[in-house]
Amino acid sequence: MSQVNWQIFTERDACSKALAQALAKQLQAPGLVFLPGGSTPKLMLTQLAQQPTVDWSQVVVSATDERWVAADAESSNFALLSQALPAAQHLDPRQQQSTPEQAVVCWQRAISQQLPSRATVLGMGEDGHFASLFPGMPNLDLVLNSQLPVAGVVATAPSEPKVRLSLNLTAYYQTNWLAVLIFGESKKAILEQALAGNQQLPISHFIQQSPLPITIYWAP
Repeated sequence: MSQVNWQIFTERDACSKALAQALAKQLQAPGLVFLPGGSTPKLMLTQLAQQPTVDWSQVVVSATDERWVAADAESSNFALLSQALPAAQHLDPRQQQSTPEQAVVCWQRAISQQLPSRATVLGMGEDGHFASLFPGMPNLDLVLNSQLPVAGVVATAPSEPKVRLSLNLTAYYQTNWLAVLIFGESKKAILEQALAGNQQLPISHFIQQSPLPITIYWAP
């Protein structure tokens, strides 16, 4: 198992600010950064946009995963990141394709030209999923095999919108720096189960196989 470093805070704002500052240090050179969507990173993204040392014109931002919805939909991670970091370059996982199968192939090609990324930040759900890689998903064992080449993945969520765009484990490991951002006692307990080796949790495979140290940012 890789080295896991906990950064524990009493307030979500302080946790988000610390992660934003750590990310800013990683983004001192041009390159790609993977960032999560959803509600958890919103505070962090606000802080990140204010970091004075980042030249956003030289940074390419990609969501770690995306819902198969319109690019400007309220639930789109691409829309969230584009609005939060307007000065950056943004890579849309949809790649202007008409099917998710075509989109993930084109997305994988686009990011492969920029790997390794400068940094990768992941979130985690209550069921231990990350980047739309859910427990029980078809072909999950292949997606979580870090010995396979970088690949795009059409993922399946248990709730709508069920069709998701994601990447395999290898893609997230092609980076210079790895972090996980979670809030709440329940998610902390899930992550502790993953650290203990619960193989039913996709995040456990991410932690167990990682070739790099992982920093976990947590607040209640």
